[in-house]
Amino acid sequence: MAGELLLVGSVPCETAEDTFTRAGKKIGKYLNYLPDGEVGERMRWVEFIAYRCYHGHPDVNTIKRPAPVNGRESREGTDFKNAWMFELKPGVKEYKLGEPGWRLGYCRDAINSYFIFKTLKKEGVIPEHVRFQVSLPLSASAVMVFFRKPEDAEIVMAGLTEAIGEELKNIIAHIPNDQLAIQWDTAIENTQIERAINEGRDPVAVAEKLFAPLEGLNAMIPDEVAVGIHACYGTAEGWPTRQPKDVRGNVILLNAANSASARGMQWLHLPTLGDLGDEQFAPLADLEPKGARVFVGMIHHLNDLDGMKKQMEQIAKFVPDFGIAAPCGFGRGPEDMATKSDRENRTAKQEFVDVVLDDHATAAELLIKTLKR
Repeated sequence: MAGELLLVGSVPCETAEDTFTRAGKKIGKYLNYLPDGEVGERMRWVEFIAYRCYHGHPDVNTIKRPAPVNGRESREGTDFKNAWMFELKPGVKEYKLGEPGWRLGYCRDAINSYFIFKTLKKEGVIPEHVRFQVSLPLSASAVMVFFRKPEDAEIVMAGLTEAIGEELKNIIAHIPNDQLAIQWDTAIENTQIERAINEGRDPVAVAEKLFAPLEGLNAMIPDEVAVGIHACYGTAEGWPTRQPKDVRGNVILLNAANSASARGMQWLHLPTLGDLGDEQFAPLADLEPKGARVFVGMIHHLNDLDGMKKQMEQIAKFVPDFGIAAPCGFGRGPEDMATKSDRENRTAKQEFVDVVLDDHATAAELLIKTLKR
């Protein structure tokens, strides 16, 4: 049963232990990899990088920050119109970060979460075959939403790629490689490729440029470590953030990532929407997995069980053996969650986690039945 499901990242639990325990018990047998839920400030994906690495940096001007909430300063933008925005100071040609290997915080969090992970595995809460999954953004996703001037974004991306690489090397050095899986998260890359398609530009050329940093990053990762990529439509302003007519953009993204990689990848993830007709999945004929397992993000509110079954049958025409997932992390939870009191909010989140994990288990059994495993 392992490999039927992928958890792509955020889970709205308050602690890594809670994520590991609940996911391990409910769906662990279906997983190859298990993330810590991206708890804490990582719950809003790359937003914390804005105030940790850009705001206050000597070479960066903060030109906009999120508006206060209920009279209190806020570090979190509610949408793209109320978000951090930066520019490089005049004359800056290079962006560098101090504390290499630790500045972004991914390594520190990974080390702390892995201790909990290995403890729960010894206790039998997490199945023995499951690896600890660390999700990292590629540099475009962590830069382009905050720096709108292309010349600034290019300079900052070079520096952030270096910082991500140092963080990656540190993670590999501190966590047993045969227990580790690295996932690259790509939402802005996805947006840029879809935009190129809509504007009549060459999306393959755009994808190749965006994924050029992956060659050097994946070259750092030993073969003992599992590696995958998550193509994402994003959830910053509700999901889905856009409605492409088919999965062509995702196929271009995954092929570019696979081509840029200096080593083989173990999984490729792409999101789906609801029923857009049989042609939605036709571009999968051009997908080049190169041995990687494909996970399709069809577990979402646009699909009921009949909708998922139909998509499974459509996808199987092009990819006979595949796993399934949500289209993206579900850390933000239900849309009305922000209107609840803190106590009600916590309760709603826990109920939501149980519902989503149960949905994953039900979907996995449907996949096994539909594909006649």
